[in-house]
Amino acid sequence: AYWPQSTYYGARRGGKLFSVLLTYYGLEPMIFTGFGDVDGMAAIFADLLLPEEMYFVMPPEMEPILAEWYDGLDEHMEREWRMVVHPHQFNAPEPIQETVCRLEPEHADALTILYALAANRGEVIISFTPWQIAHGVFYGVWDGETLVAAAGTHVWSPGEHIAAVGNVFTHPKYRGRGLATACTGGGGG
Repeated sequence: AYWPQSTYYGARRGGKLFSVLLTYYGLEPMIFTGFGDVDGMAAIFADLLLPEEMYFVMPPEMEPILAEWYDGLDEHMEREWRMVVHPHQFNAPEPIQETVCRLEPEHADALTILYALAANRGEVIISFTPWQIAHGVFYGVWDGETLVAAAGTHVWSPGEHIAAVGNVFTHPKYRGRGLATACTGGGGG
């Protein structure tokens, strides 16, 4: 579903792909995600007309390349945590008292409000659009009309049985109850 809003760039050496850059322009600013060899990424960047502003998700070894093209990188950079869970390692969360429900496109504003609580001073959190919610899998926990925990897919492929879960967050006043764990487990039992 994301293909129409994405462009991929690659660097090859000896006929083999060794660096890949995904540009996703379904959000503002654009999102750049890069993987592979640092020299290959430098070559990709050198061939692109880069936007004035972007949100990037890249391994730390790519920072020198980004710093060549963007001033003040250190003051705007945040680290993200990543982890991988294989199906045989996944343990479904214990059931919780609160109800975990599938989020719908009309919940985009509620997600934006929730994720704003995670922002550092001056930081704008890039949230999910209604289109992304409609084409992904998102779960949340509500307290009345307030969304207090959520998790959603950045991308997913039912055919490949793989997904990238992201933006797992719980309102600070509701932490310690297993809400985020339940959201990532799609309801927790």
